[in-house]
Amino acid sequence: MSTSSRQSLLTEQINVLVKHFGIERVRKAVAKVPPEDGKELRRPARKNGARSQGRIRPNGISSLESIRKTHPEKHRLLSEFVLRLKSRQVLPESQDIRHFVQIIGLKEIGGKSREDMLPKLIRFLVDQPIDKLRADIEGASNISEQQRLMGFSVLTEKLLGKS
Repeated sequence: MSTSSRQSLLTEQINVLVKHFGIERVRKAVAKVPPEDGKELRRPARKNGARSQGRIRPNGISSLESIRKTHPEKHRLLSEFVLRLKSRQVLPESQDIRHFVQIIGLKEIGGKSREDMLPKLIRFLVDQPIDKLRADIEGASNISEQQRLMGFSVLTEKLLGKS
């Protein structure tokens, strides 16, 4: 990239910053930048990210792949379960997943959509013993909207003090 094209790119970027933040804030920010003495400027560390903690949380698939060689039977079970989850043959709604994780002992699962919850669910299941995993996966097939509603009615009856 030539010097003139770099200069025009820089000018464009500064104009965008000025338009968005105002000239005074841009000037103050530029004033805080230390003079460059032949070294590259260091990027500020993120205060709130997985990379700043020195590790990256694996997604569900990478944690599943991590057990391929060490636990082939568990890998096979979970791989089949993931395929059924993705095709919505089992736990088709996000509420079904929330109900399922309560049953299997996961205290809380964040995320609003199924896509946000699935990696967290898989990471939890990867760490489970094979016998418990078999039972949990088998139990997932029985979870439906009707069962969820039945669970809520039992809870409501208990809260209201009915037998």
